[in-house]
Amino acid sequence: MKKLFFLIFVLSSLLVGCAENTVSYSEVKQEQVNENVKRFIQSVQGSQDIERNGIYKYYDKAHIQYLYVTQDFLSNGKGFGGLDIETDKDSMHIYLNENDEPTEDTYWLYRIKSDREFTYSKVYKNGEETYFGTIGVPGN
Repeated sequence: MKKLFFLIFVLSSLLVGCAENTVSYSEVKQEQVNENVKRFIQSVQGSQDIERNGIYKYYDKAHIQYLYVTQDFLSNGKGFGGLDIETDKDSMHIYLNENDEPTEDTYWLYRIKSDREFTYSKVYKNGEETYFGTIGVPGN
């Protein structure tokens, strides 16, 4: 009986260790986030940088990030087509897309939760790699 329990334990450990890394995301409203995230968004909104691309990332807590996308991301006459996230061994790839339907929304805010940290985080606009306008972290 002890051997059976040991075998089950070993197999369970192997299955858990080999599980695919997971990343989940959901759209949230500014009213639903903590004060640190709200302050970050306010600082981004107050920025006068002409090189703004409308893509901002905030690292909130371990394994929790926020992606803030403004209309500065959109080309004239385009609408926001959505978000997709893929991961590999050491990178998180965030894909943002436009579509041909103009939108009335002025921003999109996503909470991204992962089961681990990534060495690299890359963002793509319509399949082409771009950059984060600003990346923020909580102050001490």
